[in-house]
Amino acid sequence: MMSSKKINKSSIKIIAGKYKGKILHMDILPNTRPTKSIVKESLFDTLQDSIKDKVLVEVFAGYGSVGFEAFSRGAKKVIFIEKDSRSYSVLFHNINLFNSSHLIAYNEDSLIFLEQFCRDNEFDILYLDPPFCLDYNVIFALLSKINLINKIVVIEHISSFVMPQNLNNLSLYKSRKFGKTTLSYYF
Repeated sequence: MMSSKKINKSSIKIIAGKYKGKILHMDILPNTRPTKSIVKESLFDTLQDSIKDKVLVEVFAGYGSVGFEAFSRGAKKVIFIEKDSRSYSVLFHNINLFNSSHLIAYNEDSLIFLEQFCRDNEFDILYLDPPFCLDYNVIFALLSKINLINKIVVIEHISSFVMPQNLNNLSLYKSRKFGKTTLSYYF
């Protein structure tokens, strides 16, 4: 028998932490692919306490579900970078739900903005979720210009792409596949 509960496809819930159960808004837009809950759970199972009191930058942020989850789990600050104006509008609405100066969003092109941002700001973790149609070599070229010493980089990518063993000064720690999506961790 089918449940009488309606599933709201225009919202996402925070899975765990201080804001567990908080509902975030999202829209179904052609250029935005929200990170699935199983992927987020695996991400934070891997990072565990590495997220506490750290600064996470969510690049190609979309609605920011990974960054909000990190904030709920103890990140001291989350910076979102999202180019698409409609996705950014939803992201900005979600930030306002928290009333916190520790959540900051930039409506910028990540491929142009990220290098200068990383040069001028402190951060600990970069989480990149580029469009699957993007040439990943563009991402690798961008990351080669950023100081990643003592940083963690996590890339959400299409599973058919084989990631390099080394990225800048970091080594591939592990990759975890979830159907068409894979998370690759560089420490």
